[in-house]
Amino acid sequence: MNNLSKIFASLLLISVPLLSSCSTKTIIPQVIEETKPSYDGNKQDSGLISAGPDGAIVTESFVARYDALVRTYGAEPEFLPPIELRSGVSEVSPEDQLKHQDRGRVYLLSKQALVRFIKMNQWRKMGRTPVKSKESN
Repeated sequence: MNNLSKIFASLLLISVPLLSSCSTKTIIPQVIEETKPSYDGNKQDSGLISAGPDGAIVTESFVARYDALVRTYGAEPEFLPPIELRSGVSEVSPEDQLKHQDRGRVYLLSKQALVRFIKMNQWRKMGRTPVKSKESN
């Protein structure tokens, strides 16, 4: 009986790690390769002109990209309440508009909206499927 106990204990010691390794699987997110910023007009800045304590000054095409991401990912559970189009986008001061008049109409993107943009853009680059789309609501 003592030998039977030793055999059972040995089998148990071998089977527990094997069974536990089969029951779980670590999901590794896709690695995102950072690339150079895209062009916005003749500037290679992706439409992000400058950042400051109030947020970022961005171009009209940046706001369009932000809204496209909001349509795709704005209703994700991470964002409660869901993000509305142009949420966090406001007019810049006349001085800032004049300072960047070569870029067309520019806007102020709040710090919170910029953080949300970065998160949603990473999801897009990862190929994440949205839980729900704002267009399906």
